[in-house]
Amino acid sequence: MTRQKMRKGPAQRGAALPAKPSLSPAQPFLWAALLIFFLLLIGGDANRVDLRRLVLASLSSMTIAIAFYHGALDRFRQLPWPLIAFIAVALFLPLLQIVPLSRGIVSGLPGRETVLATRDLVGGTAWWTISVTPMETATALVSLLPPLAMFLIALTLRKGDYFWLFVVVFAAAMASIGVGLFQFSTGGSLFNFFSSSHRQFLIGFFSNRNHQGLFLALCAALAIGWMLTLLRNRRNAYFLAILTGFFVLVVSVATNSRTGMAMCAVSVVVALALFLRKADIGRTLITSIVGVAAAVVTLAIFLSSSRVADVSVKRFGDLPADGRFKIWDSSADLINVYFPFGSGLGTFVDVFNSHEALTDLSPSYVNHAHNEYIELLIELGVTAPIVLALFLLWYGIAITRAWKGIAQPEGKLPIIALFILGLFLAHSMVDYPLRTPALAGVFALLVAFIVRSLWSDSPGPRDGAVR
Repeated sequence: MTRQKMRKGPAQRGAALPAKPSLSPAQPFLWAALLIFFLLLIGGDANRVDLRRLVLASLSSMTIAIAFYHGALDRFRQLPWPLIAFIAVALFLPLLQIVPLSRGIVSGLPGRETVLATRDLVGGTAWWTISVTPMETATALVSLLPPLAMFLIALTLRKGDYFWLFVVVFAAAMASIGVGLFQFSTGGSLFNFFSSSHRQFLIGFFSNRNHQGLFLALCAALAIGWMLTLLRNRRNAYFLAILTGFFVLVVSVATNSRTGMAMCAVSVVVALALFLRKADIGRTLITSIVGVAAAVVTLAIFLSSSRVADVSVKRFGDLPADGRFKIWDSSADLINVYFPFGSGLGTFVDVFNSHEALTDLSPSYVNHAHNEYIELLIELGVTAPIVLALFLLWYGIAITRAWKGIAQPEGKLPIIALFILGLFLAHSMVDYPLRTPALAGVFALLVAFIVRSLWSDSPGPRDGAVR
C-alpha cells in the first residue's frame, strides 16, 4: 500500500522560520541589530543635541565602515536610479548650504536682510553661507548619519536576517509599552527620559506621543504580517494577529495621540484585510470575524468606562482648536520669504522666531512646523519638491513591483512595508517623524527590506547584485 502525500490545508500553511543570523563581531547583522537597538532606545527625541546624539553618530559612522567592507557600495550603485538620486540629493543639499560664500553673494539671496544686519551689529564675518544658521544645518547633516548607516548595513544582509531585525523592533515596542505604562500610571514621574511635556502619557522611549503612536502602528502591521506569513497553523495565526491588533489599539489610547490612535486602527485593519484570502473562507474566516467582533465590543466597553479613554477620544472633538493650524499659516508665509534657495536644513526654529509676530508670542515653544512638507519648502526651497518627487517615483515603482508579486508565498510582506512607508508620508503632514532618529532608522530599514525583496535575487551579502 503506497502512501499518498496529504495536501496541506489552510491550517497547515506557513513558511519556515528564517535561520538565526551569525552574531560574529565582523558580521553586518550584529551591527545592524546594535544600531537599531540604540536608535530605538536613545533616539526618540527629534530636537535634543546631547551625548546621546554623539553616541548614535559614532555608532553610525562605524556601521557605515562595516557596511562598505561588506559590499554596500556595490549594492548601492545598483539600486533603482530614483532612489540613488534621492539619497544623493538629500545628502548633497545640506553640504551645499554650508559651503562658505562671500557676503555679496549671500546679500543677494532672499530673506537675508535681518541676518546680515544682525551679524553686522555684533561683528560681521568674512564668509557666509546659504544657511542662515550653518551650525544648525551641519547638525541636521550629522543627523542623517543614523538612517544612512541603517540603510547601507541593511543592504548587505541576507533576506532572512530582516525577520530577526524586525523581532528586535517589535521587542523594543513591547519594552517601550512597558516603560510607558509606568510613565502613564505615575503621571510621568518615572522614566522621564527627555523631560517631555507629554511625559504623563504613554510615550515609552519617545519624547513625543505622536511618534510613539506611529511606532505602535508600524510595529502592529509588521507583527501581524510576519505572524500570518510564518505561522503554520492559520487559525492560530489569525487569533494571535487579532490579539496583537487589539492590544495595540487599547495601548494607543493611553498615548493620547489622535494621529497615533487613528494610524493604529488603520494599520491593524489593513494588515488583517491584506491577509484574508478566499482560500481561508470557512472556520478561519468565522474565527476572525468573531474575534474582531469581540475585540470591537471589548474596546467599546473600555472606551465608555475609562476616564483616560474619554479624555483621549474627546481630543478628536478639539481638532478645530489645534495649534497646528496657526503654525501652518505662519510657516507657509515663510516659504516665499526664503524661496527659491531656502533658509537651510534644520533652521526652522531660528527663522520662525525671527519672523513671528508680536501678537502671536506665547510661553509655548514652536520647535517644528508640524508639517514636514511645509518645513522642507522653507529650509530647502525649490529643491524640496525635487527630493520628494524622486522618492515618490521610486515608491510608485516599488508598489507596482510588489503588487505583481503579491501572490508569492511572502509577496504580501513588501506590500506591508510599503504601506508602513505610506504611514510615514501621511504622518509627515501633521508632524515630523523622520526628524526623530529612531523612526528615521526604522524607515531606512524598511526601504532596504523593500529593495532586497523586490530588486534582488541574491540570498545574502557578497553573493549577488541588486538589479
